[in-house]
Amino acid sequence: MKYIFTRFSSLIIILFIVAAVTGCAAPSRQTDNTINEMFNILKAQGKDLQRLESVTQKLEADSKATEDKLSALQGEIAFVRENPGKLADRPDFKTIYFPSGATEIQESQAPDLEKNLALLQRKQNLKISITGYADKDGTSEEGIKYALARAYGVAEWYVLKGIDRKRIVKIDGRRDMGEDKDKARRVETIEMLSAAKGR
Repeated sequence: MKYIFTRFSSLIIILFIVAAVTGCAAPSRQTDNTINEMFNILKAQGKDLQRLESVTQKLEADSKATEDKLSALQGEIAFVRENPGKLADRPDFKTIYFPSGATEIQESQAPDLEKNLALLQRKQNLKISITGYADKDGTSEEGIKYALARAYGVAEWYVLKGIDRKRIVKIDGRRDMGEDKDKARRVETIEMLSAAKGR
């Protein structure tokens, strides 16, 4: 980038020198050709600069996406560290999905929530962690807000249906940076193994 600006400056200076030397006199054909050639070089350099700016912007966008992915991964690692050996298999729990921009539970998800509720009612000693997710659209802060709102919405639904709030060990929110946004916008109910021993 610095090289291009230097070339720009040098060529502009040369143009001024040529203009000063020729003065107001009618320029010769050679002078015309020289000036035209310099303008063509400047034009080409300008296109190169635009391309570099475009590449720079793309790199900045890619860097931001990488930071978001790293942040999401760090969240996953932190969760595992905070709950060592406590996560059990969760094939029985249904995942609850949300439309874009929505935090309210959709009517279409009611059957799956009812199945989760039946499982919680059947296994009275079972404790859970509820994790909400948002897709990669928007800022990281916006995504976490959506994710948490979805998770708390599902948690409150369980409580309103009679599940003891103390059985909900943790409520968390994070972003899913995957390409499938429909699957990214979800809430997962996770069985905690530490509470499963007494079942």
